[in-house]
Amino acid sequence: MSVLKALADGLKENGFDGLVVPGECGCLNDDLSPGDCLSGRCETGYKHTHSVTGEWIVSLRRVQVTDDEIAETLSQCG
Repeated sequence: MSVLKALADGLKENGFDGLVVPGECGCLNDDLSPGDCLSGRCETGYKHTHSVTGEWIVSLRRVQVTDDEIAETLSQCG
């Protein structure tokens, strides 16, 4: 089993959707570290999807993130 597979399984088992470096990047359990960017700065996070555009972010917050917050985060990361 690869380290990324073991990490993804552990994240899922503990209720997390992926990893995030706030203001920089986020990735989901199904595609961890797509740019080989996994580092000690990554934190566990939760997926939030924009209700209109379908775009998503991974956030440290478990509670719902508003569409405006999602759009703002995407503009900072893009």
